[in-house]
Amino acid sequence: MKKGQGLSLNVIIIAAIALIVLVVLVAIFTGRMGTWTESLRREETKYCGPVPAGKTGTSVGGTVKSTSAGCGDLETQVYGIFQDVAVNRICCVPE
Repeated sequence: MKKGQGLSLNVIIIAAIALIVLVVLVAIFTGRMGTWTESLRREETKYCGPVPAGKTGTSVGGTVKSTSAGCGDLETQVYGIFQDVAVNRICCVPE
């Protein structure tokens, strides 16, 4: 019985790792890594209500309410991570 003549699994894994390392090195030396980390730093903080004085970020123009009260008939709940929405609270925006 003959063995398979394809590439072994070890060779494929080593080639994949080498390719990943090569891509990272190219990103570092072409300056792409710097722009990526800068864009991470510039990500804005999100708020349900108005942005507090002295803070930076974006607001969805909603109001923070308790989960038990829920949103009103003319409001929609917005899901996400907001700095001003604590546990057991929700963000509601007008429709």
